Amino acid sequence: MTQLSGPSYAAEDETVIDGAKSEPTPLADRATVPGFAYRSETQTFKLTAGTVTVLNFTY
Repeated sequence: MTQLSGPSYAAEDETVIDGAKSEPTPLADRATVPGFAYRSETQTFKLTAGTVTVLNFTY
C-alpha cells in the first residue's frame, strides 16, 4: 500500500508518494487492467456480473 498526498486536490507537481517526490512511471511499465489500450479512443473490458466497476478516464 502507498499513500499519495499533496497540498490540495488541484495540486500539480507538488504531490508526493509515501512522503517522497517521485518521477512518473513510464506508460509501458504502469499497472493496467487487461484490455486497456493507451491512447485509444475506444476501450473494451470484460466485467463480471454482480460487481461494481468505476472507470474514470482523463484525456
